[in-house]
Amino acid sequence: MSYKFNSLAGRLTKSSAFAAYIPQGLKASPVIRAPIVWAQKPTTSQDAEGVKNQVYERQKQFQRNKEIPVHLRGGNVDVILYRITLIGCVFGTFWTIYELAKASFPKSND
Repeated sequence: MSYKFNSLAGRLTKSSAFAAYIPQGLKASPVIRAPIVWAQKPTTSQDAEGVKNQVYERQKQFQRNKEIPVHLRGGNVDVILYRITLIGCVFGTFWTIYELAKASFPKSND
């Protein structure tokens, strides 16, 4: 015996097993596929003719210096981004400790 919630009566009512497992108002809908676009220009490798592939040079750059950490091998931009991130993390850590200490010792209302 299966039961289903009747929203009109506001209580459980008897129903078939199939109807009990389908939520009210939700039925399977057919899949609608997008139409095929025939007027679209095909993409080829000739479209990116002016762009130079830099993957090989970047691989050589990052495999060359073994004594420099990998997050600093990109040059000055990587060094600047690393230092800004480091300063932000240290500042955030100290600010968090300051706020926790301030919240731990509230001012007295004497």
